Amino acid sequence: MIPKRLSGSHQVSGCHMLFISGKLKSQQITKILTKTKGKIITVGEVPGFIQKGGLLNFIMSKQHVRYEVNHSLAKKKGVIDICNKKQYDLQV
Repeated sequence: MIPKRLSGSHQVSGCHMLFISGKLKSQQITKILTKTKGKIITVGEVPGFIQKGGLLNFIMSKQHVRYEVNHSLAKKKGVIDICNKKQYDLQV
């Protein structure tokens, strides 16, 4: 995997995974997610990322990193097949 900083949503083609920073405005995140097609795994770190159409979202909770998975989108894209829980704990 080679990380690259993208300056616009037109550059996402060819990506396998796209991390969308929580520093972006809500409208920017929504715009990027609506333009992301194919089997690109979209990863975020903001509340509501899953509801906006993201695939995987990290959430800080005390001393844990939790993550949410948009299972219906993952199944639709055919990209992630993990257990049925909505949220997981990762020890930090």
